[in-house]
Amino acid sequence: PWRGQLFIQGQLLCNIALRTPYSSTIPAQLPHNLDINHVMGLSDLKKKLPEAAFGKRNYIENEVCFQGVYFSLYEVEISNKDQYRMDHLVEKLKEKDLAIIKYLQDEAVLILLTSSAL
Repeated sequence: PWRGQLFIQGQLLCNIALRTPYSSTIPAQLPHNLDINHVMGLSDLKKKLPEAAFGKRNYIENEVCFQGVYFSLYEVEISNKDQYRMDHLVEKLKEKDLAIIKYLQDEAVLILLTSSAL
């Protein structure tokens, strides 16, 4: 799995890992420190991305390809000592119906969603 630190607008939130049971690699190059500065409403995000990206059952193994665009699904792991911080963030994302967006190199985008958004 990929391991690093999640920052929100320059402030350390927690240590984080992304993992999938289907692969030992992450397709995009992720920096060790993920500094998040963007959020987007789920309704806006769903207008921009194909519906297939939001169907958890569509992810055979951990990937969906739709019109030449690949979407990969990973689980977020948080250490026990950081869990309360992440719980607070997840609660806010659910309450306000938001997704966290991180723009990466090579036109890749990391989107952090609550499981209820899928």
